[in-house]
Amino acid sequence: MINLLNVVLKLARFDTTILLLGETGVGKSEIAKLIHDNSERHKGNFIEINCGAIPQNLLESELFGYEKGAFTGASKKWQDGFV
Repeated sequence: MINLLNVVLKLARFDTTILLLGETGVGKSEIAKLIHDNSERHKGNFIEINCGAIPQNLLESELFGYEKGAFTGASKKWQDGFV
């Protein structure tokens, strides 16, 4: 555990994306909070998202948004080539 904490504290110094994988209940959220609290971003908000609770086909749109008509193909914008 001490080795893991040392690695986590080293990683927190870098402005990079970190993917934490593991079974339910192993402490991924706690490790993520530790990384956040020891990073340059510690003054910003920490937002925890349970991606397992979001259906896979909606994950991208729920996290990053979508344009109107993205799911149906309907769009109010005029497209070149259509009369």
